[in-house]
Amino acid sequence: MQWSALIQSTSSSDTLVDQVVDEDQIFVDDLVFDETGVLDNSSLEITESQSPEKEIVDMSAPVHVGNPSTGMEDILDKPGQKLRGWLGPLHIAAQKGHGAIVRILMQHNTNCDERDSDGMTALMHAIIEDHEEIALSLLSNGARISILDNRRRSTLHWAALYRRESLLRALLNHHKPEIHSSINVYDSDMRTPLHTAVHSGFDAGVEMLLTFGANASLKTWKIPDGQK
Repeated sequence: MQWSALIQSTSSSDTLVDQVVDEDQIFVDDLVFDETGVLDNSSLEITESQSPEKEIVDMSAPVHVGNPSTGMEDILDKPGQKLRGWLGPLHIAAQKGHGAIVRILMQHNTNCDERDSDGMTALMHAIIEDHEEIALSLLSNGARISILDNRRRSTLHWAALYRRESLLRALLNHHKPEIHSSINVYDSDMRTPLHTAVHSGFDAGVEMLLTFGANASLKTWKIPDGQK
């Protein structure tokens, strides 16, 4: 009796080996299994397929079954996939306003300062979407306010940009030494949180930032004509 081995590539990163009886595939004269029932690849002897249009599969290389990789690296390596960006579970929960899930993730020691593909933390997402309770929960679990994303924006920049008055107040009152080191930091558009608040017409934010030490003498780029 002749048996054939068909290698199938699934949508995951694993490669599965299925033994099938199929006269149109590659024939294997002897399949040898060790005492654990695992196929011994070194015992495989490949003969020509009876179907000339079918490509002969090279089985000389080891077959890896049950690759422990999550497959994320393989997915990101595909053309165009890196352009989509990625989020972690905590980023998604903060973005969607799922407070209970945020608490569950925190209880399981999820890193609250993990950055997504844009360098943004869960706290930044909560501020942007105005999920105040989640933002306060993250702060109480040690989330840092001075982390900069890929555009060099901190949580202060995002709170000023989206005019989040109560959240900006909470950030400024949370950890004053950290505020002192980040309140005058420029982003990639050459704006401090104060510049951002002024540009957004955020009166209350301007007043709060000045009260907590924002430097009104710092300069930024002129805005080109036709741009807001």
